Amino acid sequence: MIIASESEFEQFGIGTWLIDRRSGVGVWSDLCLALLGFVASEAKPTRDTMFDFLFAEDRDRIRTALAESGEPASLAPWAGEVRVATGNGSFRLVAVNVHFAPYADGTGLKELGLCSDIAGRTPGRRGPRGAADWRAAGNLTVRLVHDVNNLLSIVSLNVEAAQDALRDQDPSQALLHAALEGVIEGTELNRRLLASFGRQRLRPANSDLLGLIREACSAARSELGARYQIEVLCPTQLPQVFVDGMRFRDALRELVRNARDAMREGGRITIEVAETALETGRQPAPARRHLVVSVRDSGDGMTGPVREKAFDPFFTTKPPAPGRGLGLSAVLGFLRQSGGDARIDSEADRGTTVRLYLPLD
Repeated sequence: MIIASESEFEQFGIGTWLIDRRSGVGVWSDLCLALLGFVASEAKPTRDTMFDFLFAEDRDRIRTALAESGEPASLAPWAGEVRVATGNGSFRLVAVNVHFAPYADGTGLKELGLCSDIAGRTPGRRGPRGAADWRAAGNLTVRLVHDVNNLLSIVSLNVEAAQDALRDQDPSQALLHAALEGVIEGTELNRRLLASFGRQRLRPANSDLLGLIREACSAARSELGARYQIEVLCPTQLPQVFVDGMRFRDALRELVRNARDAMREGGRITIEVAETALETGRQPAPARRHLVVSVRDSGDGMTGPVREKAFDPFFTTKPPAPGRGLGLSAVLGFLRQSGGDARIDSEADRGTTVRLYLPLD
């Protein structure tokens, strides 16, 4: 098992903290203190004061979210963004990820936090050095996910053993079931992290794209409700694509859910398929034919700054929730890992179109 040191985290711009939630006593890396607004000459933060430099409207929201995520019955990880006041009304946007683990004697919880400055970190806006940093961050993510998955496997095996040892009617079964659900959520979060950096394990095969779209739409309709309709515009004959069918369905359902969220009063979601040539631009790509799958809505749309960050890991305009902000970044990572790409066209109050490009040859 590989464990990253504090200095390795800081090499990639990631601050860390570790807190004993029984006592509130913790340790914070220097970078973490800087990102959260503390300086070396000031007193070290405590569990109660570490968010003092957040914008006032964020402070209670973040504390409530962390308290709910750290309940012993769920132990769900939490991910989101916080605004740290930097003076003169300006702020720093910081991505925060928090994980929880019980002590072996069951007397309390440990809290592990990771934080990083969001500003200008995507390779498309940072040039070659940014791309190198992005690859390095991906390498570190793979190592961390491997370690966490090992720990989740141990937790899962022990919880299942405890379930087998108890009667079905034992009240503790409900707590054990909740713990297993937390393991499942943690595993899915890890998968999305790997996908965001283009590192998930794929099983591509020659696939019927229209069949995959129909399957994804069938599953999505059960989530949408009567106020939403899905329209599919697609030629009856399409060439096969070499892609992981399960992950493509996941990506399409993610886009459909985003379209639903953008149209709060209901509306039509249009999925259109055509053959096209992928223009080179943000990322070098071979000049070859692609099938493009467009998902279009007539919802709120995005402003320019939001559109520019939409594919960034952990960026979200929605309220904080575990794993939120990894949907579009996982979609982009999956497409690029499959040899394709994803693009967004959107304007405020004029809807959004997300295009998924899949190579044909």
